[in-house]
Amino acid sequence: MNGFGVAGVDWAAKILPVRVLGRCGGTLSDIADGMRWAAGLPVVGVPDNLNPAKVLNLSLGGGGPCAATYQNAINDIVLGRSVTVVVAAGNDATNAANANPASCAGVITVAANNRGGDLAYYSNFSTTLIEISAPGGDIRASATNGVLSTLNAGTTSVGADNYQYYQGTSMAAPHVAGIASLMLSRNPSLTPAEILSIIQSTARPFAPGTRCASSRDCGAGIINAAAAVAAVTPAPFISAVNPSTLLAGAQAPVDITVSGSDPKFVGAEFVPSAVVRWNGADRPTNFVSANQLTATLTVADLAIGGFPIVTVANGSAVSNGVMVSVVNPAPLPTSLDPSTVTVGGPDFTLTVNGSGFLQNSVVHLNGSARGTTYVSNLTLTATIAAADIATVGTANVTVVNPTPAGGTSAPQTLTIAQASGGGGGGGGGGGGGGAVGWLTLAGLFVAALWRRRRESWTKA
Repeated sequence: MNGFGVAGVDWAAKILPVRVLGRCGGTLSDIADGMRWAAGLPVVGVPDNLNPAKVLNLSLGGGGPCAATYQNAINDIVLGRSVTVVVAAGNDATNAANANPASCAGVITVAANNRGGDLAYYSNFSTTLIEISAPGGDIRASATNGVLSTLNAGTTSVGADNYQYYQGTSMAAPHVAGIASLMLSRNPSLTPAEILSIIQSTARPFAPGTRCASSRDCGAGIINAAAAVAAVTPAPFISAVNPSTLLAGAQAPVDITVSGSDPKFVGAEFVPSAVVRWNGADRPTNFVSANQLTATLTVADLAIGGFPIVTVANGSAVSNGVMVSVVNPAPLPTSLDPSTVTVGGPDFTLTVNGSGFLQNSVVHLNGSARGTTYVSNLTLTATIAAADIATVGTANVTVVNPTPAGGTSAPQTLTIAQASGGGGGGGGGGGGGGAVGWLTLAGLFVAALWRRRRESWTKA
């Protein structure tokens, strides 16, 4: 604002001027391309618009029903980009069905009313196409009955800025576009359909006895800025989430505190029915005050690290998003089972015990990942192949937790041992036992022979 002239309907809005008509008019394709570009859609041969508009005002038009060029662009803008398109009904005092883009679907078509609150003498009308009426001026009796508009004093080149009283539906439409902008400033998530519904439901009725009251071809009523803006539930504003950093792998639910309100708007606080959302999913919420909520996160919310977004919903009005850091712990293995294996053995399952394990933790053998199964925050299992234990020696077993934070643990040692010699000795002992047996039998045989010989000597 410069303290001079006239204030706009939304004095804080940023204006994106797009010229689609020249001294000799313009083409529908130029207008459609200008609409697309203004809404942030790509246009061949033109740099992308990095600051797309949320409301388009089209104070222009021509004769005939809605052209496909217009309708296709509107569909892409309203449905594809959720941008509100406000259109002047036209100044031919005829049915708006004979004007375009006023007769297009998906736009807010605006008729003009005069100072007395009835249809301006020049305004187009329709029982089906006009959504709302807004002040358009009538300068026949007095210029000051018009709408004070910005102008330039130059006739052949740019001159000084000045102002002029104008009339027309081209003056009426910007009133509605400005109010739509005010509504979006309170709740940026409003859709074009929601904006239209609020504008119509809060409109001032036409006075009894007026043409508009009886013919019903001037829309839902006369735009009421204060009522329309007041009917918008303001989006809450988050200033802080505490704690802002959480540790992954929690084994019990965790509470967070969400604080804040928007200093730009009175009433942009949390409501008793407000709900905290974690990456878009509702979480059990406790209303503490208009500036503070608490919410409970589940174990699953903190299963692994990442950067989730916290928002608050006051009904359909959703706050700004605040990023929270969920940091993975450092893994801490303390023992292996088994800790020693025989060289040349088959595939086996290794159990790693410790703490700080996550669902995406990975066991490594000598720096190479092995297939890992999460059992609990204290236990992992990993599949070790026969090829991993084909050579006598030792292997380092580590656990890796991914970023954010996390890291690689200190190693635990897996011993790969030669088969024990006790088995071979046992075989030899068996052989020795056999020799002792044979010697015993031989001794018994000799003793028997000796007894028989003594008997024969005695008889003799």
